[in-house]
Amino acid sequence: MCAVTSLIIMLLIGVLADTSWGQPFATYDLRVNGAIITVITADLRGHRRQDLIVISRTGTFPKEVRWVSVFWQQEGGRFNPHPDLV
Repeated sequence: MCAVTSLIIMLLIGVLADTSWGQPFATYDLRVNGAIITVITADLRGHRRQDLIVISRTGTFPKEVRWVSVFWQQEGGRFNPHPDLV
């Protein structure tokens, strides 16, 4: 059974909204399976909003399973708490 790990990410609104660095931080509680390996931001849909790609893993070697979870950035800069794609 995969444990759900809570991922809290501090995202700089200035980076996500393509504005100045003077903007405040926003906190989002995002959930993925397993332990987080890395988080990558990218505009995956060409809509000028930075989406999140989260790489995580469950299990241990040799039965380790890696997961790729995608969180689409919504209008207004928010993210859904669960991935939009896994």
